Amino acid sequence: MAIVSRQLMALFSTSSLAVMGVNAQDMASVEQVAQGYNTQIAQARTLTKSYASALQNTLKPALKSSGPAGALKACNVSVPSITKAVNNQSKWQVSRTSLKPRSQANMPSDWEKSVLLHFESQKQQGVNPKALEASAIIERGNKRYLRYMKAIPTAQKPCLTCHGTNIKPQLLQQIRLLYPQDKAIGFNAGDLRGAFSLTLPFLE
Repeated sequence: MAIVSRQLMALFSTSSLAVMGVNAQDMASVEQVAQGYNTQIAQARTLTKSYASALQNTLKPALKSSGPAGALKACNVSVPSITKAVNNQSKWQVSRTSLKPRSQANMPSDWEKSVLLHFESQKQQGVNPKALEASAIIERGNKRYLRYMKAIPTAQKPCLTCHGTNIKPQLLQQIRLLYPQDKAIGFNAGDLRGAFSLTLPFLE
């Protein structure tokens, strides 16, 4: 599901272009852009899945071997390194954001906030959070960027251990120590925890 891309792809459709009187040469050019857009969104989906797996493969073993405190430490120390490594290996810039972020570094931009609010609205209407995604071409300064977001639902395990409504006092104290401005607690299973957020310079 997307906020902007559906409208964009409707504009890209051959029938829409014909109605607008776009000539064949320009139509071919626009269709080429549309094809590139679809290819890049497919890349974003693949990268998001790979990034999510890398995070899980770090947090789950830490939780199993060292308990919630170990998972919290891994999240604080290892996850930023994983994110940096992914970004160094890709043209995409990958991050996470939330309306209730744990780290202030993950505060949403205006566009990200609008997408997260849209996700929340869709969830309230019964849409499965696992299916929620959005994409758009965003102008910033004199440049355009392709943006992609994928919702992160809150799982029963292991998410609620550190993000739930019944966090153990000692663990909560550790969270406050590492993240003094933490807002990422009080979640229930199935809640929208946040979203993966990807950015790519858009080449027309």
